[in-house]
Amino acid sequence: MITFDVLGDDFLIEEFSGNVNAKEFVSMKQNQIDNTDYFKVKGIVMDIRKANVSITKKKLKQFFEWIVLNKAILENKSIAFLTKTMDQLSFSYLFKDEMLQNYIPVKIEQFSTKKEAFNWLSESSR
Repeated sequence: MITFDVLGDDFLIEEFSGNVNAKEFVSMKQNQIDNTDYFKVKGIVMDIRKANVSITKKKLKQFFEWIVLNKAILENKSIAFLTKTMDQLSFSYLFKDEMLQNYIPVKIEQFSTKKEAFNWLSESSR
């Protein structure tokens, strides 16, 4: 399951829990675009601490293919991943590497607390 909240005019927080698939992610992103002033958002907290990110390479490839095809949704944004397990941390590094390999201009860092994430987002969006 994925939920999101708007934090002021500049930030979104996405909370992932349980098994998350690419279709659900796409649906959530479309919902954000339809219901917020999404392209003015500067930073996103992707809280994956309650998510199961142990997914197959095939599913991961499909997920990244969609993101690359729709790269405008992440361009020039800062993304703070909240993680607590090695699988989650690995996923966030794979995400970061995929963005670099496809020349998508996005800042990505990993954190373990919301406070650290928000401090970094506030600084990186200046």
